[in-house]
Amino acid sequence: MIKPNGDLAASALSMTNTVNLADRSYFQRALSSRAFSIGDYQVGRISGKPSFDLGYPVFAPSGRIQAVVFAALDLDWVNRSDRID
Repeated sequence: MIKPNGDLAASALSMTNTVNLADRSYFQRALSSRAFSIGDYQVGRISGKPSFDLGYPVFAPSGRIQAVVFAALDLDWVNRSDRID
């Protein structure tokens, strides 16, 4: 989960430092479109892996965006041939 200022608030992967994701395209698109967004190819700041990230805004009752939830699609996993039977 990412705060509206871009600071990472929660992650499935452990973090040792503060991470800001305000420059990531999926985050910016989720804020500007106020809808589901898909980012560009990137190397994850936490995972260090090539990925496409997906973002979705979370709204307060007032309609203000409280956060953006996100998921990273690991491109190494997508490209593995042994996962397809």
